[in-house]
Amino acid sequence: MFLEVVIASSRIAICLFVLGIVNVKKGSYQIWNLVSGKSNWRMRRRMGMIKFKAQWVQIVFSFIGFPAIAGGINFLIDQLAYHTCLYLTLKSGGILVEASSEWTLLLFFKNISVIPFALVFETIFLLCLTNNFTIKNHS
Repeated sequence: MFLEVVIASSRIAICLFVLGIVNVKKGSYQIWNLVSGKSNWRMRRRMGMIKFKAQWVQIVFSFIGFPAIAGGINFLIDQLAYHTCLYLTLKSGGILVEASSEWTLLLFFKNISVIPFALVFETIFLLCLTNNFTIKNHS
């Protein structure tokens, strides 16, 4: 139960971190504005449509690239869990108990790779559509 709280908290922190563009406090403030009704939905929807029309090629490539990358990572995790001796080595070394299954490895690696990747992708996509995401050149 404790680990589920830690995992859920870290997912929320990642989302706030990305929403605030590397600032958890700013991300929390944006969520507060959204929930408290201080944001203008009509304007955000209009800005999102303008942004989509202007950058539809990049958005389509993102929607093709994200599943390709996530699928590749999932494939590698599956190979690691089911087609290598890592699982047996961890069991024989006493790191995993005998009653554990390959799902232990699958969920561990997904929690540290695919799930944060998906959270970051979705949050950045939301920021791009609402025109709140800009990349500043620091040269």
